[in-house]
Amino acid sequence: MCKPISSSTPHENESKFGERVVNGIVWQYASVLAQAVIQIIAMATLSRLLTPSDFGIVGISNIFVGFANLLARASIGSAIIQRRELQRDHISSGFTLSLVLGTLFTCCFFVIAPSVSNLFHSPTLLPVLRWISLIFVLSGFGSVSEALLQRNLEFRKITRVTLISYAIGYVFVALILAVAGFGVWALVWASILQSAMRSTMLIISHQHPLRLYITITAARDLFRFSGGFSIAQLFNYCATQGDFFIIGKEAGPTALGLYSRAFQLIMIPVQYIGQALENVMFPAFSTVQSDRGRMKRIYLVSVTIISLICMPIATFMCVASYELAYVILGEKWLAVVQPLQILCLGLTFRASYKISDSVSKALGHVRLRIYRESIYAVSVVAFTWIGLRWGLSGAAVGVLCAITINYIVAAAMVLHWLDMSPYEFVRCQMPGISISLVTLLALLVAKSIIGCTSLSTSLALVAYIVIALVVSLTSLAAIPQLLGTHGRDTLHNVLIRLNSRRLRIIPCWVIERIGLRP
Repeated sequence: MCKPISSSTPHENESKFGERVVNGIVWQYASVLAQAVIQIIAMATLSRLLTPSDFGIVGISNIFVGFANLLARASIGSAIIQRRELQRDHISSGFTLSLVLGTLFTCCFFVIAPSVSNLFHSPTLLPVLRWISLIFVLSGFGSVSEALLQRNLEFRKITRVTLISYAIGYVFVALILAVAGFGVWALVWASILQSAMRSTMLIISHQHPLRLYITITAARDLFRFSGGFSIAQLFNYCATQGDFFIIGKEAGPTALGLYSRAFQLIMIPVQYIGQALENVMFPAFSTVQSDRGRMKRIYLVSVTIISLICMPIATFMCVASYELAYVILGEKWLAVVQPLQILCLGLTFRASYKISDSVSKALGHVRLRIYRESIYAVSVVAFTWIGLRWGLSGAAVGVLCAITINYIVAAAMVLHWLDMSPYEFVRCQMPGISISLVTLLALLVAKSIIGCTSLSTSLALVAYIVIALVVSLTSLAAIPQLLGTHGRDTLHNVLIRLNSRRLRIIPCWVIERIGLRP
């Protein structure tokens, strides 16, 4: 007889559950700074060693590799997280299905690689696609372990795995091979090694029986959720990669390489803030899915966190876009400045809609999610194709229109499901809006002054960073009411968790001031 796998229970004490969620958020965001620094260093170095065409070729291959990898493992992992009662047969069946699908897609890519290469008129793409398709099998080994870690809110382990595998498996290897003159293959081999290293570490972090075993009942249970989930994820993937496909097909690898660098810059805060929070919130929402009141409170707190962090960052990146491109990417990448400024306007929307997506997944509203994702996918492809007539900047405007539509539709659905008013939704984002407006004013004044001096581009960027940080933090310290109720409560709890560690670097009076009610 199959025994249930122990995990969080919907009936656990609310204070204990809240502590676990806050702890998960702390560990997710503890890795944000380290990952961002590593990625920025990697971008700055690799952008000077490789060409836009190299990044464009890998970008094209990642469109198809990511698509197949999504179908091979992502939906199975989400089904394991979402199930209220998980049996051992579900784990064995999920592991087996991930490997079988990964192997199947690797074989398929060896066959279709010539057709894809001809479609994009790039002979180099043929061997790149065939070798990088090995990621399907490698990532399949660790997908179930990662899902189980997320289900149990063990984000400390995931953080460790992500940091080490990216820093050593990808960045270190890519830099060595790029210096050695491997060109595009530096990125290919680094991606393969990172995937192998990450799966190995995930299995070690959460061990489960690595047996090839499938039961019809367990497979049916997983596919009951993951079948519809995969369709929704399919449309979402088409939306997130549709602009890459259109630009790569119509404008070529070099144009795609330029656009991908602007996109990667804007995705650093989205991935390490929005995605990190989503990784915590989906298991949390799934655990309390029967209590809509608690879901509403968690949702409002999540949106508040996103707006407080992402809006000031978007403001800074938009004002300092030239300096960011020049210092991080190099002089040959300055064509990304205008597309980067346009994409910055949708940064908060990209991060925030992920939380709405977590609610729909946790509640099992698969059909409505499919409708929304299909609208999103069609919008991205259509608007990018139309906008590309005016170059990369026009394509960026098209993408901004599509992400705005998706953000509004996703939020409207959550407001309906959680019985929430538009006023509550807008109110929880006012702290972020207020701080970003103050930051914008300070940065514009600083930019006009620095423009009249002979300050170097690097020093100008440093000045903008310091000004943005000082203004934002000073505003919060001087007027903590800007945080709002949800923002103050959340930041207060997070600071207490951080100060509970051996290293006490946060003064108690700061925590007490934030904890005071307005």
